[in-house]
Amino acid sequence: MGEPAAAAAATSASAVAAVTAAPPTDATNTSPHTSAVRCRFLRFEEAVTKEVLAPSDIRELAFSGVPDKLRAVYWKILLNYLPHNRSGWDEVLQSSRKQYADWRRELFQDPHEKLASCDHPLSMASNSAWNCYFKDQALMDEINKDVTRTFPDLHFYSGKSGTNTIHYEGLRHALFIFAKLNPGIRYVQGMNEIIAPLYYVFATSESAECVENAEADTFFCFTNLMSEIRDHFIKTLDTSDLGVTHTIFKLDGLLKRLDPQLWQNLHAKQIHPQFYGFRWITLLMSQEFTLPDTLRLWDSFFSDSHRFHFLLFFCCAMILHAKEKLLVGSFGDNIYLLQHYAAQVDVDPTFLLAKAAELQKAVPPGLLDSSELVETPTDRVELDLKETDADIRRIARQNSKNTKYVQK
Repeated sequence: MGEPAAAAAATSASAVAAVTAAPPTDATNTSPHTSAVRCRFLRFEEAVTKEVLAPSDIRELAFSGVPDKLRAVYWKILLNYLPHNRSGWDEVLQSSRKQYADWRRELFQDPHEKLASCDHPLSMASNSAWNCYFKDQALMDEINKDVTRTFPDLHFYSGKSGTNTIHYEGLRHALFIFAKLNPGIRYVQGMNEIIAPLYYVFATSESAECVENAEADTFFCFTNLMSEIRDHFIKTLDTSDLGVTHTIFKLDGLLKRLDPQLWQNLHAKQIHPQFYGFRWITLLMSQEFTLPDTLRLWDSFFSDSHRFHFLLFFCCAMILHAKEKLLVGSFGDNIYLLQHYAAQVDVDPTFLLAKAAELQKAVPPGLLDSSELVETPTDRVELDLKETDADIRRIARQNSKNTKYVQK
């Protein structure tokens, strides 16, 4: 078990909630609560001002929830953008931001600026500037379609002030450059949901330098994060030991170990883990909770020294917390609950974090790295992850009289 999980397991849910719900410090307020908040902030600040950072200390602190003012720097450290030696920060930031600016100039090209006599807008030649331009436009259109639907209820992105154009542009540019530099994966729907919280944190930082370079810093943190979860976005790996199906089966096996009764009940109702686990895992819960809650969850997820094992325990904590409803619910009721969790289950995410830490402590270290959790029983249904909605509707028609989900 990783150090942050061990530390969190010893922390009660109420203590975690109290810490993360603390209001901003008011220097003129000398109440005991404000003093405690101030002391906590200073601990976080001190940890990142040392000449050589202690990774275990950074992870342990981050697991309990990073103060908003320090989240940008903590995430850059946790996502391996900033080195543990502070003396190297300036060089890394300057060289990375310059590299990003170079890529923007190189990859965003207008063929009108480099016309050749032998080139033609209808040319299909691989070295044609026009051919490359039209392919890039198709890629940008694909990205833009998803970007403009990202956090539609958040004024930061979708407000009418005109600033939203700048923020959406930042997401579009970073995703486009990532796709161009990573032709093996390019852009996959859902990446917009991963990059948006990163950009939000950096673009709302109190540091003017961080805000000014939010797009570049987001790109590098996103790239590092994708290097750890990219296999979940590659369809050809879905059914391999590296793909998302394998991870979902790990979640299923973990739930079976933690609560055989609930596991059996869900399987008897044909509520397969793909129906809810696919989105939970690939998008790191960003679609299940509000943005502020997502930021808090990611503090803990990023601090996991065995990323992203703790995420699977968090998934189990969510399911177990809703056990009573799930045991008596029909197929349709349960699918609706699991796919609209925050609206259907009244629970503070910090309580679920504490519960997940307890669950992680209860199983042998290294369990998720073994093959013990992944079984292939005869009743296991292999589903196309892209067709889950159709499968849900089919099973609902066959096995449930409840039509709430089928009619949606």
